[in-house]
Amino acid sequence: MDNAISSSGEKKGWFATTLWSQVVAASDPEKTHGLLALEALCERYWYPLYAFARQKGAGHEDARDLVQGFFEQLLSRSYLTQADPDRGRFRSFLIGSFKHYTQNQRMKNQAQKRGCGQIHMSLDDPDIEDKFKAESGHDSNPERDFDRRWALSLLEGVMKDLRGEWKSQNRLSEFEQLKPHMLKEGDLEPYHEMAQRMKITEAAFKMKIKRLREQYRDLLHRKIADTVQHPSEVQEELAYLQKCLIGA
Repeated sequence: MDNAISSSGEKKGWFATTLWSQVVAASDPEKTHGLLALEALCERYWYPLYAFARQKGAGHEDARDLVQGFFEQLLSRSYLTQADPDRGRFRSFLIGSFKHYTQNQRMKNQAQKRGCGQIHMSLDDPDIEDKFKAESGHDSNPERDFDRRWALSLLEGVMKDLRGEWKSQNRLSEFEQLKPHMLKEGDLEPYHEMAQRMKITEAAFKMKIKRLREQYRDLLHRKIADTVQHPSEVQEELAYLQKCLIGA
């Protein structure tokens, strides 16, 4: 764990205004900034919801429609009055609300109207069904698989943000050279050879890897902090998500 994180899981500045707190604030009609926070959180995790609907028996188009309609209701505040960070993580609120929504849709047995103009995220991913089918070999447990996909989406978001930070500093090439060593993936080139290639000392190369890992951990903790209410929950949520990834 990052030694910069306190025993409670808190790091200065994380919990002033988390996205989860802003989502709850959005239930007040007088406040609109929370809707942007909700949109940001939902955009990260729409695929786990899509796959959950597919595992529950919905077809490709029906699953897309369910997720789209659910997000529209969230953004219209239909479910936000039920949001209470003290009762659980955003992850739990999201899947619980989605289950309730899909049950209502089945009872109504009618198409949900679209195009109300409230939602700005795009769900048009031509590869999404291929991605779902590629995962179909997993032992089917929609609730457990939702949490696993949530964890994977979280890590994908962390890596995307980390790469973006290095790209903004015109250091993308350096990042791509360091990343395999940070993740300890594949058949890695020895440190001294990498250092020679980058024209730095081996000690300097090791320090770059150390700092990149610290940056990665910091971004990961920040993203988790966005979805919980209290500092003490960060380490607990991180441990749970790590557990979800075992065997992923």
